[in-house]
Amino acid sequence: MNKYLKGLQLILLLLFVFFVLFFIPSLGNGYLFISI
Repeated sequence: MNKYLKGLQLILLLLFVFFVLFFIPSLGNGYLFISI
């Protein structure tokens, strides 16, 4: 159970990192990001 929770925590962390990398730059230069 502990190993499962650790894996779930890792997945949530990865999703958060991807969200930060893609969402925050799109606020500043969204058109440049979409065109890539």
